[in-house]
Amino acid sequence: RNRKPRGQEGSSAQEPSKADQTSQKTDKPSEAEARPIEWTDEELEELNFGNKVGIVFAVVTTAIYVRTAHPTVAGGDSGELMGAACELGVAHPPGYPLFTMLSWLGF
Repeated sequence: RNRKPRGQEGSSAQEPSKADQTSQKTDKPSEAEARPIEWTDEELEELNFGNKVGIVFAVVTTAIYVRTAHPTVAGGDSGELMGAACELGVAHPPGYPLFTMLSWLGF
């Protein structure tokens, strides 16, 4: 949102015309643009609520992930392929060479 800093809402000074504004533009921001935004109490409450919702979501999803994660390396080819990746060897035909090379780079 574009807002005027507090204290300037009911300013009696006349605003410059569009022609004056374009002719006076500089690289340096004006004093009004350089001031930080002053949030209202309602906006701060809304931001705090959003932060709390984000934290709760992160905690819940992490708890679900930890609860459902496999406790160790799953059976089947997973362990064999990881072992082959550590040695840069061939697990078994077809050997999955791209997977083995990329995994070896990850170690």
